[in-house]
Amino acid sequence: MKYLYSEKDDNDFYVRDDVHFPHVLTPLFASFQLPNQEEGTRRAFETLQVPLERFSVRMYRGRFYQCNIPFQGDTEERTRRHHDVMAQRLPVIMDYYQEKLETVLLPYYDQLKQMATREFSPEQALQLIQEMHRFYAVAWDIHFDIIFPRIEVGLILEDLYKKMTEATDGQPVYELLVGVMNKSLETDRAFRQLANEIKADAQWAAVVGSTSAHEMDAALCATAHGAALVQKLRNLLEVYGYRTSYSHEFVNESWVENSKYAWELIQSYVQKEEDIDAQYAALRQRRELAMKALMDGVPEGTAKQEFWQMYQYGLQCWGLDEDHHFYIDTMLPVMYRPVLRAIGRTLAGQGVIDQADDIFFLYYEEVCQSLANPSARQSLVHLRKQEYETFKQEQGEPHLGQLPPASGEEDVLVDRVFGLPKFMKENTKTFFKGYAASKGSHTGTVRIVNDQEEFSKISHGDVLVCKSTTPPWTVLFSVAGAIVTDAGGILSHAGTVAREYGIPAVLGTKVATRTLRDGDVVTVNGTEGTVVVLSA
Repeated sequence: MKYLYSEKDDNDFYVRDDVHFPHVLTPLFASFQLPNQEEGTRRAFETLQVPLERFSVRMYRGRFYQCNIPFQGDTEERTRRHHDVMAQRLPVIMDYYQEKLETVLLPYYDQLKQMATREFSPEQALQLIQEMHRFYAVAWDIHFDIIFPRIEVGLILEDLYKKMTEATDGQPVYELLVGVMNKSLETDRAFRQLANEIKADAQWAAVVGSTSAHEMDAALCATAHGAALVQKLRNLLEVYGYRTSYSHEFVNESWVENSKYAWELIQSYVQKEEDIDAQYAALRQRRELAMKALMDGVPEGTAKQEFWQMYQYGLQCWGLDEDHHFYIDTMLPVMYRPVLRAIGRTLAGQGVIDQADDIFFLYYEEVCQSLANPSARQSLVHLRKQEYETFKQEQGEPHLGQLPPASGEEDVLVDRVFGLPKFMKENTKTFFKGYAASKGSHTGTVRIVNDQEEFSKISHGDVLVCKSTTPPWTVLFSVAGAIVTDAGGILSHAGTVAREYGIPAVLGTKVATRTLRDGDVVTVNGTEGTVVVLSA
């Protein structure tokens, strides 16, 4: 695969993307994701006239790295055209998204569901995986066409806020964008509603409260009444279960495949009384009051009018961050997984690999070659699996290539989404800093969570500590008392969702999972962006 990092890349500067890819990638996923992400940005940047050429992406020892390639041309003219395109795109961004969802993404997902249980000849499998690789590019074109305008709304609002109020910091605008419904909040609400139904039924509550999650389906199906609850969960998972803790990967088991993950979540929800609709309504009211106070406090004029108009666009499209992730970043790989396993069965039948899941340790090009001209690749798969486990134990290099000269200018997009390592000098063994992403203070017990196998570690009021979060982690936000991450800025998933749940969040610390241990008691101050270790 040409996207593996090599010496020819040493003259550029690549940064590891811990926000979206905090884990080691399998070869098959990497050979779908990397080329289509790079080409997706190139096409989207041309469409949107972004003053960048593309994101150049590479994989090194299993980890994902990115380099921003500058636009080779008249940057000022490109920027002017970009503003013109945004002026046309923002008013219709929700229509664009809905049209792509209903006419492109969902119909193809329905096709994939139908293919998941089929068996394929080598010729059929080759044609199918080639088609899947092409569609991955289509999906990621849509991804960037949606997400870049949404991110830009926030950055424009920051500038307009500073212009209107003469403030030096525009980040308070993000507190004015809470209480916007999205697929992550919708998912959490759906599981909570089922938990409430269980609490109201003595028979269901007795079984759910006394049975381990992996035995739950069998225990409930012992009675017709219990089987009805299992069916309710299956119906729920058919809508919301196409997820894993690592959104970007093929190798991980999904909630649709194994309901254990959903039962663990529901068991946690059953233990706590909570009205998510009331919380959401209160959040909206707080937002509306804060916005009214802001508008009442500034004089009439062009700056106020521009801010108000952009704010309306922001309210319309703010949920797109979670929504696009739900339908593309998360659902796309999960929908691909059973079909790829079916293709893996074809390869196993040819003697290329030993079992279906071995396909994840071949690159896309190797799968195509093997389907066209079968040859044994068991030893290669064995080597790749060993490398995969080795890479998982490594911390990974934070960056590769040539460090750029210090310009003194901060990349605002990188700062807001990915987070910059700007707090390290102040850190000690009992104190460290990060981005103040969601206000408030909370003292609780640390639980370090690496993936969905460890979601059940979180009890109410615990401090969730992790490398980063993606939408499938949102179900933990109403359980945890605070969030601390290694990666991410205030516009990363963890920051956006923590503000929706009103829990303190300190993000982009770079050191949280290495500094803290399970059982530590810490105070997380999301207003100041600090974490203090009280006892270890």
